[in-house]
Amino acid sequence: MIWLLALFFPLLMAALIPLIRPRHATIGAMLVAAALPTLVISLIGQQEEGLAFPYLFLGTVIALDGTRAVLLFFTSLLWLLAGWFAGSYQAKDPFRVRFDVFFLLSMTGNFGLILAADIVSFYGFFVLMTFASFGLVVHTWTAEAIRAGHVYLVLAVIGEVLLLASIFLAVAEAGSILVEDLGPAVAEAPHRNTIIALALAGFGVKAGVVPLYFWLPLAHPVAPTPASAVLSGAMIKAGLVGWVHIVPLGIVDLPVWGHLVVVLGLLATFGAVVGGLGQTNPKTILAYSSISQIGLMTIVVGLGLGSAFAWQVGLPVLLFLALNHSLAKGALFLGTGVFVHAGRFRGWVIAGLAVAALAIAGFPLTGGAQAKYGILEVVAHAQGFWGVWLPWLLSLSSLATTLLLLRFLRVLYRDNPPHSPGTFRGEVVPWGILVGAVAGVPTLAIWLFGLPLPEMTISLKTLWGGFWPIGLAVLIYVLAHARKFWRSWEGRIPPGDFIVFFERIAHRILSYRPDRLIGKWESDVLNIARLADRIMAFEDAKKGVDKVERAMGSWSVVGFLFLATVLWFIFFVAF
Repeated sequence: MIWLLALFFPLLMAALIPLIRPRHATIGAMLVAAALPTLVISLIGQQEEGLAFPYLFLGTVIALDGTRAVLLFFTSLLWLLAGWFAGSYQAKDPFRVRFDVFFLLSMTGNFGLILAADIVSFYGFFVLMTFASFGLVVHTWTAEAIRAGHVYLVLAVIGEVLLLASIFLAVAEAGSILVEDLGPAVAEAPHRNTIIALALAGFGVKAGVVPLYFWLPLAHPVAPTPASAVLSGAMIKAGLVGWVHIVPLGIVDLPVWGHLVVVLGLLATFGAVVGGLGQTNPKTILAYSSISQIGLMTIVVGLGLGSAFAWQVGLPVLLFLALNHSLAKGALFLGTGVFVHAGRFRGWVIAGLAVAALAIAGFPLTGGAQAKYGILEVVAHAQGFWGVWLPWLLSLSSLATTLLLLRFLRVLYRDNPPHSPGTFRGEVVPWGILVGAVAGVPTLAIWLFGLPLPEMTISLKTLWGGFWPIGLAVLIYVLAHARKFWRSWEGRIPPGDFIVFFERIAHRILSYRPDRLIGKWESDVLNIARLADRIMAFEDAKKGVDKVERAMGSWSVVGFLFLATVLWFIFFVAF
């Protein structure tokens, strides 16, 4: 039964909130409670064999091996603390119920796709998370939020089409819907390259890899802060999970694909820093930082794709990178809300933000340093061309990341947004716990899960290797600030960068549509709409439709129908 709680408890909370409309403090507790069973399971529920539910979808199987346990741990911890934070942050939001429902639906999808051991359930939960998070992106319903939602939705639909095609082809080759059977089948498939290309692109939309990252810098600034934390810290990792399921990592050497993916990772790692340094919104800067860090994870995937031997070390390193980034980036996003209310405690908040920033940059004795050392070990196992260049490029990535996060801290401190929901007392505790988790990432990963990371020896060489890029970045930033370079760079690159260019092309094309095509559209397509208009012209029909619309528009009615569906769903699975 506890497995059903992990999967469906957030769904049940999403159904109850519109029905009972509890007090704000109670809603905050409900958001925390929704993630708690999953966090507990990640710590005590590891098992090798999956649990089957034959009547759900095409036969759902859920499992919790070592890899899933790590993913589920940091994902559920971040969702729990972000929900706690939202209890204060969203307290005065007139549309809070709407936010909470989409928040919980996204949580359900995120947990489900990690636990799913069959590809049909994985895809179902992936789609739920993708489209429920659209409600988080457009929650404020400003012009910027609507634009970000449009971009997100277009890319999401394109990604769904591509990944669905890859899933169909992989299942056809494997003759099975279990994810453990897909990778080996794809490795031997005659259309292997097609499946890999579709999977990399389809899941790459969610991960925000180059060139499919445009939605991230647009979505994060407009989404509520707790939503931004889980979007960046947890949900974009779903793309990595999809790659691990379908791409034949650790099975066959594919050096051409490996080189291509590593190059894409390097472009994201450094290109996102260039784009982020010109931004003026702290959350936009953090979005570009997430793109850069996903670039590092993409490099590890590329090395594992090029060398099956390297993937033996690469998978634990990838998990550790995801764990470190998830907690640290969540702390940075939530910290933007805490800082506004900090008052005389701003110095302490900046110190906490610095801890998270140093963990991402790879400062010695932090989780980031262990992660960078792990990547070097993957490079050593991969050998070949990248063994010469990647060690230097990884050091430069630490320098670039430090510059970007210094820029974030400076903009946050300088601009000091005057208005932000929530209170310092209601937000500082979950944020403080998250900062503490960031500081303890290496111990957590090794002690709780026995993650087989490469052993990092502490010596003057390793300490200097982690310190000099960050020290040099601080020096460069101070000199650039003294020469007012950052002021001259501000606003040069708009959020979303190349998407602005594509939008202009699309608007130009749409402005020159031939009149004959418009007439054909009206005569052949809109006749159904005209028929509906004629029906609605009857007064009785109009009154009836209006009555149904008012009833269905009530959150109470929607909540009741949703609750009935969820309970039926759970009953059907359990019995």
